[in-house]
Amino acid sequence: MKGAGQQLAVAIEWGTRVEAVPGEAEAGDRCIVCPFASGVLLGAIDGLGHGREAAAAAGIAAEVLAERPSDPVAALLRRCHGALKRTRGAVIALASIHYPDNSLSWLGVGNVEAVLYRAAARGDGNGGATAARNTHVIQLSGVVGYQLPDLRPASTTIAVNDRLLMATDGVRSDFPREIVLRGQPQKTADLLMQRNRKTTDDALILVARYLGNRP
Repeated sequence: MKGAGQQLAVAIEWGTRVEAVPGEAEAGDRCIVCPFASGVLLGAIDGLGHGREAAAAAGIAAEVLAERPSDPVAALLRRCHGALKRTRGAVIALASIHYPDNSLSWLGVGNVEAVLYRAAARGDGNGGATAARNTHVIQLSGVVGYQLPDLRPASTTIAVNDRLLMATDGVRSDFPREIVLRGQPQKTADLLMQRNRKTTDDALILVARYLGNRP
């Protein structure tokens, strides 16, 4: 399934692609992009396994997250944990971008990848510049709905043209930096899925480009 690239307010533009494992009618992976007054919540949800039950678990988590997207990411994951106890559970990565101060708070439980690709160069300490390093979400062991670890979100800054990429484990990681930072987010998501898709599980890629806090 191909997600329609969109622009929310003036702060981000994004694209997503989700594909079910061959033989299943629906995917157990879901993404969320939920704007709120001062920012946006982004997430990737992978219901354990695949098929109808995995899709049901992912759908419940997406509904919980959409109810109060401005809440802290740890609180959101705790609410998902309670809602998913009667399901097979899910692994989830969340990122909350706050526009006024260009900040990002994020957290992951389970093997869902989330990486912030820095667009700008940074100083090397000797008057030169080097490529800015990518920043990875801390992936905590556990399953939302079954075993929740001690939740300690990390925070960082986000700058204009930085790109946030999220991917479930149906996609091979270690994406080439030059591809992620080039082109429209939807085209990037499509290309990465085409080149890195596994056939043994559902797969999801979400790419969001930060446009900055503009009046």
